[in-house]
Amino acid sequence: MPLVALCLVTPLLLLIKKRSILILLQSLAYLGALVWFRTAYVLVRQRIGMAEPWGRMILILLGVAIFTFLAGYLLNSDLLKQRYQ
Repeated sequence: MPLVALCLVTPLLLLIKKRSILILLQSLAYLGALVWFRTAYVLVRQRIGMAEPWGRMILILLGVAIFTFLAGYLLNSDLLKQRYQ
């Protein structure tokens, strides 16, 4: 339950125009991407172990992981650095 609250509150942190908040959100996005990559790895190993198809699942999970990583990367843009000082 605390993680749900954290996920709901995190976007609201964008309303605080401080550079430290931007760094925190970027770190959380990178951490989230790592969680998605790890989840993809674990699930693929399980699927292979059970001789079930896993190709489509890995594409979807890697797509989500890459999207999350890019979200963190975009938080490092010059425009956002100017707005969050």
